[in-house]
Amino acid sequence: MSGLLQHRNRPWFAFTIVLLFLAMLAAPFQSRAQALEDPAAVPVRLEIQGINETIFAGAVEVEGESPSVLDTLKQVVEGEEISHTILDSDWGPYIYEIGGDAGGTFGGWDGWFYSVNGESPWVGAHEYIISDGDEILFFYSRWAAISSESPVLPGDVDPEIHLTLVGDEFTADAGDPGSWEIETGDTGLVLGSLEKQDTQKIALFFTGTAAKGIVSIQAKSGALVGGGQSNELEVLVGVDRRQLADAVNMAKDLVAEAEVGEDVGQYPEEAVAALKEDLDQAEALLEREEATQEEVDAASDELSAAITRFKSAKIVGEASELEKSIAAALDYYSKNQTLSSWWELAALRGAGVDLNKGGWKLPSWNSQSLPEDSPATTYAGFILGLMARGEYPEKAWGSRNILKELAEKQQEDGSFGDGVNNTIWGIIALKSAQFPFAEEKAVKYLMEQQLTDGGYTFFGDTGDPDLTGMALVALSPYKTQAGVKTAIARALGFLESAQLESGGFASWGSENANTNAAVLTGLVAVGENIFSSRWVKNPSLYDALVSFQVENGSFSFLAEPFEPNAMATSQALLALGDLEQGEPAFFRLSGMRPLPRTGGAGSLTGVLGLLVLGAGLANLLVKGKRE
Repeated sequence: MSGLLQHRNRPWFAFTIVLLFLAMLAAPFQSRAQALEDPAAVPVRLEIQGINETIFAGAVEVEGESPSVLDTLKQVVEGEEISHTILDSDWGPYIYEIGGDAGGTFGGWDGWFYSVNGESPWVGAHEYIISDGDEILFFYSRWAAISSESPVLPGDVDPEIHLTLVGDEFTADAGDPGSWEIETGDTGLVLGSLEKQDTQKIALFFTGTAAKGIVSIQAKSGALVGGGQSNELEVLVGVDRRQLADAVNMAKDLVAEAEVGEDVGQYPEEAVAALKEDLDQAEALLEREEATQEEVDAASDELSAAITRFKSAKIVGEASELEKSIAAALDYYSKNQTLSSWWELAALRGAGVDLNKGGWKLPSWNSQSLPEDSPATTYAGFILGLMARGEYPEKAWGSRNILKELAEKQQEDGSFGDGVNNTIWGIIALKSAQFPFAEEKAVKYLMEQQLTDGGYTFFGDTGDPDLTGMALVALSPYKTQAGVKTAIARALGFLESAQLESGGFASWGSENANTNAAVLTGLVAVGENIFSSRWVKNPSLYDALVSFQVENGSFSFLAEPFEPNAMATSQALLALGDLEQGEPAFFRLSGMRPLPRTGGAGSLTGVLGLLVLGAGLANLLVKGKRE
């Protein structure tokens, strides 16, 4: 789901001709092939700035044809015997450690980044082709995020709020109130003093008797070694009922939409009755003024467990092995917890996984990761990924409303930029987050891009099953808009004609897990029963998708080679979760975003570094045997 990324390329064709000509003059007996095998080195300057010191600085002659920024780094660290660790992800390599300075040293979003000639390119270091005289800088970037687990209740006298910092360290001036932006609003509290307890912990001491309200806390640049500001932390004074309210709203929706019966997609009567009973108890507690935080938290946990039980009671008919397929994929991820793409975040969250618990290693994202000139597809990925993490794209990285930025990319004709893909994902992301945009115009534009065969495509005049599946997702919330039902019917007709005898779908000439998953999600979005005679070719689309599942629970992209593939695994799990829940995860993320009870910044843990985006699908180096 990424647009084409532009980067500078040297005019190698002309350079090669000159090189060949010079070689013929200097060495008439040297073959042309040999001359072409020895391109001139590219002179650049490289600097590596670690956490506390300069690891390397100097001029470098980079060898090889069309060398990249990453090639430059590798040549130096290998030649100088500098410790380094470069890890692989499904999007490409990313830098974890140089000179002993590892990503996540400060427990947050801190890690390695790079710039060329003072600018940070939106392209991976392995893709940026260097030019003569480039000045390359690899630097360890800090990213401060504060959180608190200190409850403050109305009536508390002279309360304390203890802060934990990740991604950076506090300076000696952090104990100075002038290094902080603190607003106490209507709480009746006044900041008395601060006590720096260590490099990442500080205590704030307030005077007064606490009243209901919010205390807003932000560290200024003087309080942080990295020099930037922290996120704005909001500490609620009072019993935090937000998680319980979210669970109540979710349960209400499930009860309202549940169809009682014994057919596929329906729920047993007793399951609906049980959820209603749990919902009534939770609502009563939510409205009880004197409820304690412990009671509210317990009710939230109980209702969440009831929702899980209810969802598992849904009748899946021919998909009786669905839960086993999902469980196998989740087991695979539990043993491979380093996540690197928004697809993985959305898939796991859509399957009910809380990514802020259990030691998941999430991608290292910050505001620099998303330049404002990025296409809508890129914005959508960050929006959906942040929501899956339980974070808020309207307050991305503490300072940006990337939902507003995406909405502002919408053009007069309703599109979100060149290519129908940008509009599809612009609609999905903004609708998922329930953010206002010109929806009717966007949907009208999308319908105008439908081909004569009923499908959608990136280019050409023949429908592509992948994009058609995603177009169905984008159209699905707008069935009451004029023309949408017809557009959906035409798209379904195209998919029906394109379905293979295996039950699956092919894209670019080969049936694959990714295409099967995209179509499955699209069909679920518009309410199609994939086990009806319309979509069962004996086997069904579900059978076709799980036929790509490897013994270890992952999924292979193709039938041959049959081996684990990160992108195929995430898209397949996403589709299976959608089938189980009866709705795309994209439109379930908003209701699933957990609110930290004390307004914390979230718990991003594990391997953090420079995520180097690639254009292809990287296969994991694990072999699987097809069942």
